[in-house]
Amino acid sequence: MSYSKSVRKRGVILSATGWDKFQTCKRECEFRENNANRYTYEELSDRTGLSLHTISRVIGRTEAVDKLSLEYCFRAFGLELDKADYTRPSEVKAVDWGEAMDISAFVGRSEELMQLHQWVLIEQCRLVAVLGMGGIGKTAFALKFAKQAQHKYDYVKWLSLSQAPSFDTLVAELVSFLSNQQESTADMGRLMHYLRTSRCLIVFDNLETVLEAGHPGVYRPGYERYGELLRVVGETSHQSCLILTSREKPAEIAAIEGDLFTVRSLKLSGSKEAALTLMRAKGLVGTEAQQQQLCEYYGYNPQAMKIVATSIHDLFDGDIAEFLNQNTIVFNGIRRLLKQQFHRLSKLEQSIMYWLARNQEWTTIAQLRSQIVPTVSAADLLEGLEGLNWRSLIEKQSRCYTLQPMWMEYVSEQLTQHMDTNLTSSWAKAA
Repeated sequence: MSYSKSVRKRGVILSATGWDKFQTCKRECEFRENNANRYTYEELSDRTGLSLHTISRVIGRTEAVDKLSLEYCFRAFGLELDKADYTRPSEVKAVDWGEAMDISAFVGRSEELMQLHQWVLIEQCRLVAVLGMGGIGKTAFALKFAKQAQHKYDYVKWLSLSQAPSFDTLVAELVSFLSNQQESTADMGRLMHYLRTSRCLIVFDNLETVLEAGHPGVYRPGYERYGELLRVVGETSHQSCLILTSREKPAEIAAIEGDLFTVRSLKLSGSKEAALTLMRAKGLVGTEAQQQQLCEYYGYNPQAMKIVATSIHDLFDGDIAEFLNQNTIVFNGIRRLLKQQFHRLSKLEQSIMYWLARNQEWTTIAQLRSQIVPTVSAADLLEGLEGLNWRSLIEKQSRCYTLQPMWMEYVSEQLTQHMDTNLTSSWAKAA
């Protein structure tokens, strides 16, 4: 299939709606026709009749193509291109994805993406926190949205905070980027100037690295000005948006968020689509009920599912039933994933987790207060529960609390080890 370049006018890209429609259908075909393997650009080129360069443009959504190319892509997968499936890109002045991860395998989260689209692009929210426990997919989700929304902004900047950069380093880098390298001052006033004069989308990934372990929402010594930045971005009038991902909710977000304000937080729970996709990709075999049981054990947490799916594939030849017969949820990589988060908790938060694990059922605040030893005040108990809720580590239903199955098993293990240690210590003292 060939075209005359002179009659084609490159001017559109896939919209967020069109991108999701195309990717969903393509993934279904890959599972059905290609053993769940991703189509290469060469295979897509053969299937659509488009050049590799055009395929790259369509998939990347950073350079416009002609409408006919999009139609060929859609028809190759049995789809019709509607008006809502494409849009004209705005003039993006600068985009920097930094060390952003590869999200070519991203699936699901359509409702959450629509919610974020509503908040950021329709309601013009200035500050949004994407929250959730480790492994739940916050980074991939925020990046997916940023990629979809990039053409609505003049500047797009992705910043990983995994190495905990100092506040001055962070602000200087942002000012340099937004000023087209004309300034490099660590001045928050200059940063806000650029957020007002241009439409900027900035993402801070892994904000929890600058938060103090054991003190939910509180910054590590020397990083307190991060909180000031969040407050100013959230409360000051400008035309930009700052999205952050974190395992823990910063206190500034809690203080100024709300449906009537331009600051919001979105808590991510597990993703059924991602969990099922991971199981299929690893070739796991089991009944629908067994697949659901496995997913529920791990709260549909994508990272946990990836770890356990690999183990089931390697140790049980992909047989889910054989794994379930072992009656163990927490092991190896799963234990490391949970340990990393559990040891960031305060003593009171750990104590609450212990009692929820001991009860093995939904527990009220009154029951917790009567059980916890040594006794804690109502204020301290509420603070502990709020901290665990900010960290997305407890389940809430009708003013009762419990733990997800994998957390229940892990914390029970920790409780047993804690009791054994105390008993051994007592024996040593007695001897």
